[in-house]
Amino acid sequence: MIDSWRISPAYAASDRITIDGHHYQTVENDKARRRSIIYIKDPRHRPYDFDTFENLLFFHLHEQPRAAIQIPPDNQWTIDPRLPFEKPLVGYAIEFFPELRADTQSKFSRRQFELANDSYFADARGLTTLRQVFNNWKDKTASLHPVLTDPLLMLPTLPVSAELAGFNRSLQLPSPSPTGPLARLDFDPSFFLPPSRTFPVIADDIELMKFMTERLERNGYTVFPARSLPSFPNVVFKRAEHDFIFFMTLHRTETQDIIIPRINPRDFGIALSNQLGRETMNAMENAHNDNKLISLRGGIQTLPSHDTPTGTVFIVRDNT
Repeated sequence: MIDSWRISPAYAASDRITIDGHHYQTVENDKARRRSIIYIKDPRHRPYDFDTFENLLFFHLHEQPRAAIQIPPDNQWTIDPRLPFEKPLVGYAIEFFPELRADTQSKFSRRQFELANDSYFADARGLTTLRQVFNNWKDKTASLHPVLTDPLLMLPTLPVSAELAGFNRSLQLPSPSPTGPLARLDFDPSFFLPPSRTFPVIADDIELMKFMTERLERNGYTVFPARSLPSFPNVVFKRAEHDFIFFMTLHRTETQDIIIPRINPRDFGIALSNQLGRETMNAMENAHNDNKLISLRGGIQTLPSHDTPTGTVFIVRDNT
């Protein structure tokens, strides 16, 4: 197949490379981005945006661009016989974040593609970066691109309302939507509800913490153990591919708003330390000092309906 990708020597020099005397068109290489690996492609293919690339991987996997590397000591370009990607990009999100709702997985993959390429279109360094991230997931190793490894780090920061005398603060949740940008993470109820059950109504804080802990652990996160009953329901967790720490308070809502009591975790002092334990508090304090402590809100959003309650398990990021 690659033999059919050969082009005429008269083709524009800036977009071609010579390998073993044959000429190939390459995926765009931004001159401002280091070029250690290039990719040759079918010259009939237009520039790859996310949808084009996903369709290619889904329907014509073996027609995807192939990597070429320089082999010492002569530094001659050589085509890597391996396929760069084993499946569509969203397939990796499904494998490593299996309980996220399908539309969340798709939004995450699209945003990951755009961030890796710093564009709506693929370039050589962006494709290599995506491959590195997928290897980090597989090996559970620290990544050179931490933001690309975690959908929670890609979420926009939502504002919490200002504190007013006599009123709790609030945060308005983005509407759950199958389209649009990645604004929230939603989990697929089919992974934790048998078909005969309606959406869960969890009123107990301890049960809510256990429920959210299970969701996180089943999607590759490590949750710090709580030592005692909570002053307010929360979980602290991390991920192997980066050194950010997440502090997530847990909520239940039947509207688009989360009510946030006029409490700052710092106000609990020793009480919070007793609940979380010294190891967890140290991890949070170190992350805070390094500007790597991420504030999240998560829980259960139950929406009324004419028949039975429907809802979602969500996570959003806030500005506290």
